[in-house]
Amino acid sequence: MSSVALDFPWRLQCFIALFLFFVFISGGGSSGSSSNQRRGTTSGASVARGGWGAYPDGRPRVYRFRVLRELPHDHRAFTQGLQFDRICDDGKQSGCREVFWEATGLNGQSSVREVDVETGKVMRKKELPATDFGEGVTRHGDRLYQVTWQRPKTWSYSVADFEDVQELATPLKDGWGITSDGSHLIVGDSTDKLTWLDPADVSRAVREVTVEDGGQAVRWLNELEWVDGLVWANVWMTDCIVQVDPASGAVVGWVRLSGLRDRALGAAADDARASGEGQRQQREQPEVLNGIAWDEQGRRLFVTGKLWPRIYQVELEELPAAEAGAALAAARHECIPQGDLRGFF
Repeated sequence: MSSVALDFPWRLQCFIALFLFFVFISGGGSSGSSSNQRRGTTSGASVARGGWGAYPDGRPRVYRFRVLRELPHDHRAFTQGLQFDRICDDGKQSGCREVFWEATGLNGQSSVREVDVETGKVMRKKELPATDFGEGVTRHGDRLYQVTWQRPKTWSYSVADFEDVQELATPLKDGWGITSDGSHLIVGDSTDKLTWLDPADVSRAVREVTVEDGGQAVRWLNELEWVDGLVWANVWMTDCIVQVDPASGAVVGWVRLSGLRDRALGAAADDARASGEGQRQQREQPEVLNGIAWDEQGRRLFVTGKLWPRIYQVELEELPAAEAGAALAAARHECIPQGDLRGFF
Protein backbone atom coordinates (compact mmCIF):
# COMPACT_ATOMS: atom_id res chain seq x y z
CA MET A 1 0.00 0.00 0.00
CA SER A 2 1.42 3.38 -1.00
CA SER A 3 1.96 6.35 1.37
CA VAL A 4 -0.66 8.35 -0.56
CA ALA A 5 -3.26 5.71 0.17
CA LEU A 6 -2.31 5.70 3.86
CA ASP A 7 -2.67 9.55 4.07
CA PHE A 8 -6.11 9.63 2.44
CA PRO A 9 -8.29 8.90 5.51
CA TRP A 10 -6.41 11.52 7.56
CA ARG A 11 -6.80 14.16 4.84
CA LEU A 12 -10.49 13.36 4.49
CA GLN A 13 -10.99 13.83 8.21
CA CYS A 14 -9.23 17.21 8.09
CA PHE A 15 -11.38 18.32 5.15
CA ILE A 16 -14.58 17.33 6.95
CA ALA A 17 -13.46 19.10 10.12
CA LEU A 18 -12.69 22.33 8.25
CA PHE A 19 -16.01 22.15 6.39
CA LEU A 20 -17.95 21.77 9.63
CA PHE A 21 -15.99 24.66 11.21
CA PHE A 22 -16.89 27.09 8.41
CA VAL A 23 -20.52 25.98 8.48
CA PHE A 24 -20.60 26.67 12.18
CA ILE A 25 -19.12 30.18 12.07
CA SER A 26 -21.32 31.25 9.15
CA GLY A 27 -24.56 29.54 10.02
CA GLY A 28 -24.06 29.63 13.79
CA GLY A 29 -23.64 33.41 13.81
CA SER A 30 -26.85 33.89 11.86
CA SER A 31 -28.71 31.55 14.15
CA GLY A 32 -27.60 33.50 17.19
CA SER A 33 -28.67 36.79 15.60
CA SER A 34 -32.05 35.38 14.70
CA SER A 35 -32.45 34.15 18.26
CA ASN A 36 -31.74 37.65 19.58
CA GLN A 37 -34.25 39.13 17.16
CA ARG A 38 -36.87 36.67 18.33
CA ARG A 39 -36.18 37.55 21.95
CA GLY A 40 -36.43 41.24 21.06
CA THR A 41 -39.85 40.82 19.52
CA THR A 42 -41.36 38.72 22.30
CA SER A 43 -39.94 40.47 25.38
CA GLY A 44 -41.46 43.94 25.68
CA ALA A 45 -42.54 45.81 22.57
CA SER A 46 -41.72 44.62 19.09
CA VAL A 47 -39.04 46.46 17.18
CA ALA A 48 -40.89 48.57 14.64
CA ARG A 49 -40.06 48.66 10.95
CA GLY A 50 -37.85 51.73 11.30
CA GLY A 51 -35.68 50.10 13.95
CA TRP A 52 -37.46 51.78 16.87
CA GLY A 53 -38.56 49.81 19.90
CA ALA A 54 -37.57 48.82 23.41
CA TYR A 55 -34.55 46.80 24.43
CA PRO A 56 -35.12 43.02 24.66
CA ASP A 57 -35.69 43.39 28.41
CA GLY A 58 -38.44 45.96 27.79
CA ARG A 59 -36.52 49.10 28.79
CA PRO A 60 -37.18 52.11 26.55
CA ARG A 61 -34.39 53.43 24.37
CA VAL A 62 -33.41 57.09 24.61
CA TYR A 63 -32.54 59.31 21.64
CA ARG A 64 -30.76 62.61 21.22
CA PHE A 65 -31.05 64.82 18.15
CA ARG A 66 -29.21 67.03 15.75
CA VAL A 67 -30.73 69.62 13.44
CA LEU A 68 -30.35 68.95 9.73
CA ARG A 69 -32.36 71.86 8.32
CA GLU A 70 -34.36 74.90 9.36
CA LEU A 71 -37.55 75.67 7.45
CA PRO A 72 -39.58 78.88 7.69
CA HIS A 73 -42.79 78.80 9.73
CA ASP A 74 -45.50 81.32 10.57
CA HIS A 75 -44.42 82.63 13.99
CA ARG A 76 -48.02 83.59 14.77
CA ALA A 77 -49.24 80.00 14.35
CA PHE A 78 -50.16 78.50 17.71
CA THR A 79 -49.38 75.04 16.41
CA GLN A 80 -51.52 72.23 17.79
CA GLY A 81 -51.08 69.61 15.08
CA LEU A 82 -48.67 68.95 12.21
CA GLN A 83 -48.57 66.24 9.55
CA PHE A 84 -46.42 65.80 6.46
CA ASP A 85 -48.10 64.85 3.19
CA ARG A 86 -47.10 64.41 -0.42
CA ILE A 87 -49.91 65.33 -2.81
CA CYS A 88 -49.67 64.00 -6.34
CA ASP A 89 -52.29 65.70 -8.47
CA ASP A 90 -51.83 63.48 -11.51
CA GLY A 91 -51.32 60.32 -9.50
CA LYS A 92 -47.65 60.27 -10.52
CA GLN A 93 -44.57 61.20 -8.51
CA SER A 94 -43.62 63.81 -11.11
CA GLY A 95 -46.61 65.95 -10.18
CA CYS A 96 -46.21 65.88 -6.42
CA ARG A 97 -45.93 68.71 -3.96
CA GLU A 98 -44.93 68.45 -0.31
CA VAL A 99 -47.14 70.05 2.31
CA PHE A 100 -47.81 70.13 6.01
CA TRP A 101 -51.35 69.87 7.31
CA GLU A 102 -51.27 72.19 10.30
CA ALA A 103 -53.82 72.94 12.97
CA THR A 104 -53.62 76.10 15.08
CA GLY A 105 -55.30 76.96 18.36
CA LEU A 106 -56.57 79.82 20.54
CA ASN A 107 -60.14 81.06 20.45
CA GLY A 108 -60.68 83.34 17.49
CA GLN A 109 -57.38 82.27 15.88
CA SER A 110 -57.90 78.54 15.35
CA SER A 111 -57.58 77.15 11.84
CA VAL A 112 -56.63 74.23 9.64
CA ARG A 113 -53.98 74.95 7.00
CA GLU A 114 -52.14 73.57 4.04
CA VAL A 115 -48.55 74.83 4.29
CA ASP A 116 -45.80 74.53 1.70
CA VAL A 117 -42.92 72.58 3.27
CA GLU A 118 -40.04 74.52 1.70
CA THR A 119 -41.33 78.09 1.92
CA GLY A 120 -43.67 77.97 4.91
CA LYS A 121 -46.29 79.74 2.80
CA VAL A 122 -49.88 79.09 3.84
CA MET A 123 -51.50 77.79 0.67
CA ARG A 124 -55.00 77.33 2.10
CA LYS A 125 -56.62 78.07 5.42
CA LYS A 126 -60.01 77.47 6.96
CA GLU A 127 -60.87 79.17 10.22
CA LEU A 128 -62.83 77.58 13.03
CA PRO A 129 -65.69 79.33 14.82
CA ALA A 130 -64.38 81.75 17.44
CA THR A 131 -65.89 79.59 20.17
CA ASP A 132 -63.64 76.65 19.22
CA PHE A 133 -60.07 76.20 20.37
CA GLY A 134 -58.48 74.04 17.69
CA GLU A 135 -56.24 71.13 18.60
CA GLY A 136 -54.57 68.29 16.63
CA VAL A 137 -55.22 67.38 12.99
CA THR A 138 -54.65 64.29 10.87
CA ARG A 139 -55.42 63.01 7.41
CA HIS A 140 -57.33 59.75 7.06
CA GLY A 141 -58.21 58.79 3.50
CA ASP A 142 -59.44 61.84 1.64
CA ARG A 143 -60.49 63.74 4.76
CA LEU A 144 -58.87 65.77 7.52
CA TYR A 145 -60.00 65.44 11.12
CA GLN A 146 -59.40 68.15 13.70
CA VAL A 147 -60.25 67.84 17.40
CA THR A 148 -61.05 70.73 19.75
CA TRP A 149 -59.98 71.55 23.28
CA GLN A 150 -62.25 70.73 26.23
CA ARG A 151 -64.94 69.46 23.91
CA PRO A 152 -65.87 66.25 22.11
CA LYS A 153 -66.41 68.29 18.94
CA THR A 154 -64.37 67.21 15.93
CA TRP A 155 -64.30 68.91 12.54
CA SER A 156 -63.86 66.97 9.31
CA TYR A 157 -62.93 68.52 5.96
CA SER A 158 -62.38 67.37 2.42
CA VAL A 159 -58.64 67.28 1.68
CA ALA A 160 -59.27 68.60 -1.83
CA ASP A 161 -60.71 71.99 -0.87
CA PHE A 162 -61.41 72.12 2.90
CA GLU A 163 -65.12 72.05 2.08
CA ASP A 164 -67.79 69.43 2.73
CA VAL A 165 -67.34 70.37 6.38
CA GLN A 166 -68.77 67.93 8.90
CA GLU A 167 -69.21 68.52 12.61
CA LEU A 168 -68.68 65.28 14.52
CA ALA A 169 -68.34 64.25 18.16
CA THR A 170 -65.97 61.78 19.77
CA PRO A 171 -66.81 59.90 23.01
CA LEU A 172 -64.12 61.96 24.79
CA LYS A 173 -64.78 65.10 26.81
CA ASP A 174 -61.58 66.76 25.62
CA GLY A 175 -59.49 66.72 22.46
CA TRP A 176 -55.71 67.18 22.43
CA GLY A 177 -54.03 65.06 19.79
CA ILE A 178 -55.11 62.93 16.84
CA THR A 179 -53.40 60.66 14.32
CA SER A 180 -54.29 57.73 12.06
CA ASP A 181 -52.82 54.23 11.79
CA GLY A 182 -54.41 53.82 8.36
CA SER A 183 -57.40 51.92 9.73
CA HIS A 184 -58.55 53.93 12.73
CA LEU A 185 -58.23 57.39 14.21
CA ILE A 186 -56.20 57.57 17.43
CA VAL A 187 -57.00 60.38 19.86
CA GLY A 188 -55.74 61.69 23.18
CA ASP A 189 -57.51 63.80 25.80
CA SER A 190 -54.68 65.06 28.07
CA THR A 191 -54.73 61.90 30.16
CA ASP A 192 -52.56 58.77 29.95
CA LYS A 193 -55.09 57.15 27.60
CA LEU A 194 -55.02 56.70 23.83
CA THR A 195 -58.32 55.78 22.20
CA TRP A 196 -58.92 54.20 18.79
CA LEU A 197 -62.01 55.47 16.95
CA ASP A 198 -63.95 54.12 14.01
CA PRO A 199 -63.48 56.72 11.22
CA ALA A 200 -66.89 55.79 9.82
CA ASP A 201 -68.43 56.74 13.18
CA VAL A 202 -66.04 58.70 15.41
CA SER A 203 -68.48 58.46 18.31
CA ARG A 204 -67.58 54.76 18.56
CA ALA A 205 -64.46 53.84 20.50
CA VAL A 206 -62.86 50.62 19.27
CA ARG A 207 -60.26 50.17 22.00
CA GLU A 208 -58.06 52.00 24.48
CA VAL A 209 -54.58 51.67 25.97
CA THR A 210 -52.94 53.28 28.99
CA VAL A 211 -49.49 54.72 28.38
CA GLU A 212 -46.99 53.67 31.06
CA ASP A 213 -43.27 53.60 31.65
CA GLY A 214 -41.62 51.89 34.60
CA GLY A 215 -44.94 51.64 36.39
CA GLN A 216 -45.68 55.34 35.96
CA ALA A 217 -48.59 56.70 33.95
CA VAL A 218 -47.52 59.12 31.20
CA ARG A 219 -50.10 61.89 30.96
CA TRP A 220 -50.46 65.11 29.00
CA LEU A 221 -50.04 63.39 25.65
CA ASN A 222 -50.41 66.24 23.20
CA GLU A 223 -49.74 66.21 19.44
CA LEU A 224 -49.74 62.66 18.04
CA GLU A 225 -47.99 61.09 15.03
CA TRP A 226 -48.00 57.56 13.61
CA VAL A 227 -44.38 56.56 12.86
CA ASP A 228 -43.41 53.08 11.65
CA GLY A 229 -46.11 51.32 13.62
CA LEU A 230 -45.67 53.33 16.82
CA VAL A 231 -47.58 56.29 18.28
CA TRP A 232 -45.29 59.25 18.94
CA ALA A 233 -46.57 62.05 21.17
CA ASN A 234 -45.35 65.38 22.44
CA VAL A 235 -45.63 65.45 26.23
CA TRP A 236 -47.07 68.86 27.06
CA MET A 237 -44.85 71.30 28.98
CA THR A 238 -41.73 69.21 28.28
CA ASP A 239 -39.05 68.95 25.60
CA CYS A 240 -39.88 65.29 25.14
CA ILE A 241 -41.46 63.00 22.59
CA VAL A 242 -42.64 59.61 23.82
CA GLN A 243 -42.75 56.54 21.56
CA VAL A 244 -45.61 54.20 22.44
CA ASP A 245 -46.31 50.59 21.51
CA PRO A 246 -49.93 50.76 20.27
CA ALA A 247 -50.63 47.15 21.25
CA SER A 248 -49.85 47.53 24.95
CA GLY A 249 -49.40 51.22 25.70
CA ALA A 250 -45.84 50.55 26.90
CA VAL A 251 -43.31 53.30 26.36
CA VAL A 252 -40.60 51.96 24.05
CA GLY A 253 -38.56 55.12 23.54
CA TRP A 254 -37.95 58.69 24.63
CA VAL A 255 -36.74 61.51 22.37
CA ARG A 256 -35.20 64.39 24.31
CA LEU A 257 -35.18 67.67 22.39
CA SER A 258 -33.65 69.84 25.11
CA GLY A 259 -32.27 73.08 23.73
CA LEU A 260 -34.43 73.21 20.63
CA ARG A 261 -36.81 75.82 22.06
CA ASP A 262 -33.79 78.02 22.88
CA ARG A 263 -32.82 77.76 19.24
CA ALA A 264 -36.35 78.83 18.24
CA LEU A 265 -36.14 81.77 20.65
CA GLY A 266 -32.88 82.83 19.03
CA ALA A 267 -34.41 82.58 15.58
CA ALA A 268 -37.37 84.71 16.70
CA ALA A 269 -35.02 87.38 18.02
CA ASP A 270 -32.98 87.34 14.80
CA ASP A 271 -36.12 87.66 12.69
CA ALA A 272 -37.41 90.54 14.81
CA ARG A 273 -34.16 92.46 14.43
CA ALA A 274 -34.00 91.78 10.70
CA SER A 275 -37.55 93.04 10.19
CA GLY A 276 -37.13 96.10 12.40
CA GLU A 277 -39.77 94.92 14.86
CA GLY A 278 -37.41 94.97 17.81
CA GLN A 279 -38.37 92.72 20.69
CA ARG A 280 -41.59 90.92 19.89
CA GLN A 281 -44.43 90.99 22.37
CA GLN A 282 -44.10 88.35 25.08
CA ARG A 283 -47.25 86.64 23.89
CA GLU A 284 -45.58 86.04 20.51
CA GLN A 285 -42.46 84.40 21.94
CA PRO A 286 -41.98 80.72 21.04
CA GLU A 287 -43.78 78.53 23.54
CA VAL A 288 -43.71 74.78 24.17
CA LEU A 289 -42.66 72.11 21.70
CA ASN A 290 -45.73 70.84 19.85
CA GLY A 291 -45.70 69.40 16.36
CA ILE A 292 -44.36 66.14 14.91
CA ALA A 293 -44.43 65.39 11.19
CA TRP A 294 -43.02 62.20 9.68
CA ASP A 295 -42.18 61.73 5.99
CA GLU A 296 -42.39 57.95 5.71
CA GLN A 297 -41.13 57.77 2.14
CA GLY A 298 -38.20 60.14 2.66
CA ARG A 299 -37.51 58.98 6.25
CA ARG A 300 -37.50 62.58 7.45
CA LEU A 301 -38.64 63.88 10.83
CA PHE A 302 -39.87 67.45 11.34
CA VAL A 303 -40.68 69.14 14.66
CA THR A 304 -41.88 72.57 15.73
CA GLY A 305 -43.72 74.33 18.52
CA LYS A 306 -46.33 76.91 19.35
CA LEU A 307 -45.42 80.31 17.87
CA TRP A 308 -42.10 78.97 16.59
CA PRO A 309 -40.62 80.79 13.58
CA ARG A 310 -39.02 77.59 12.31
CA ILE A 311 -39.82 73.98 11.60
CA TYR A 312 -36.76 71.83 12.19
CA GLN A 313 -35.81 68.71 10.31
CA VAL A 314 -33.96 66.61 12.87
CA GLU A 315 -32.07 63.35 12.91
CA LEU A 316 -32.23 61.08 15.95
CA GLU A 317 -29.38 59.10 17.42
CA GLU A 318 -29.81 56.40 20.02
CA LEU A 319 -27.64 56.91 23.08
CA PRO A 320 -24.98 54.20 23.45
CA ALA A 321 -25.60 51.33 25.83
CA ALA A 322 -23.03 52.67 28.32
CA GLU A 323 -25.15 55.81 28.77
CA ALA A 324 -28.55 54.15 28.50
CA GLY A 325 -29.23 53.67 32.22
CA ALA A 326 -28.52 57.23 33.26
CA ALA A 327 -30.25 58.61 30.15
CA LEU A 328 -33.42 56.65 30.86
CA ALA A 329 -33.50 57.83 34.47
CA ALA A 330 -33.10 61.43 33.31
CA ALA A 331 -35.79 61.03 30.66
CA ARG A 332 -38.26 59.61 33.15
CA HIS A 333 -37.52 62.49 35.51
CA GLU A 334 -37.87 65.19 32.86
CA CYS A 335 -40.55 63.74 30.61
CA ILE A 336 -43.18 62.17 32.88
CA PRO A 337 -45.47 64.88 34.32
CA GLN A 338 -46.04 64.66 38.07
CA GLY A 339 -48.61 67.41 38.59
CA ASP A 340 -52.16 67.89 37.38
CA LEU A 341 -53.87 70.35 35.09
CA ARG A 342 -55.76 72.27 37.73
CA GLY A 343 -52.92 74.70 38.18
CA PHE A 344 -52.90 75.58 34.46
CA PHE A 345 -56.52 76.11 33.44
